[in-house]
Amino acid sequence: MDRQETDKRVFFTNEEWDRLAVYMIGNNTRYRENIIIPRMMGPVKIKTREEKMIEAAMESCAFKTVTSCVLGKLAIGMIRLGYCRSM
Repeated sequence: MDRQETDKRVFFTNEEWDRLAVYMIGNNTRYRENIIIPRMMGPVKIKTREEKMIEAAMESCAFKTVTSCVLGKLAIGMIRLGYCRSM
């Protein structure tokens, strides 16, 4: 066989690679024009960064585990204290 027939490679120029990347990735801008903020009884208030951080900490599994252990021990202690005083 002829070497040219077996060695058919495809080469791209830098400009072609750039166009291909832009085509594959597309437009990276995100439009946030249609944000729907649900309304409750009061006025709409967007949370600050600190409020979001506190909410994330309160909803974490570690915080819930520690809280339930502490409150459980407290409840058991109160029950034992009430039981011992009644005797």
